Amino acid sequence: SVPVAPKGSLGRDAVRWLRAKRHTVSYPDRAHYMTRWLHALGWRTPRSQIASQQVETILSGWLADGYSPITVRHHRTALLQVWEFCDGTKAHNPVRDTPRPKDPEPEARAAPLDHVQRILAHLAPSKSRARLRLILATGLPHAQIMALAPADWDRVRGVLRVTRRKKGGGTAGRFLRLSTFGTTALQEFDRE
Repeated sequence: SVPVAPKGSLGRDAVRWLRAKRHTVSYPDRAHYMTRWLHALGWRTPRSQIASQQVETILSGWLADGYSPITVRHHRTALLQVWEFCDGTKAHNPVRDTPRPKDPEPEARAAPLDHVQRILAHLAPSKSRARLRLILATGLPHAQIMALAPADWDRVRGVLRVTRRKKGGGTAGRFLRLSTFGTTALQEFDRE
């Protein structure tokens, strides 16, 4: 049988919070996060005795153990919500005083430009290869490449008129100065 935790303890308040969340889709995850907190902080520990430094130490330990920052943030959010559920959002909450784990800076994942150009050089000439070379040269998305018309290319000035993009936040139409590689890619695209 499950031991009954004393009133005001983390265990009792966590059970009350989980009961209120039992019909949510995220209930299994929340139950998992709270189980880990109860092991780390103690089932019978009075919530009033849990300090932000204690919570921060546990969060840092999970990060050091290899848990992703987003997983550790989910754990932090679950504990934060127990306090808000029991005491309200305006009351002092030691979890709120802990920093939210941040994702590491993203690392460059692109292959070196010369490597990509060598791969494209091995492809048989085709409309697809020409389109890929033009995407590489201009940085334009596929839809904008396919929307290009012969009148968009000013061969004398070496610029390409790019139509506005509606997707996402959208971008305004603009003129794009072509590099030597961009001009070569556009010539191939025009031929194919």
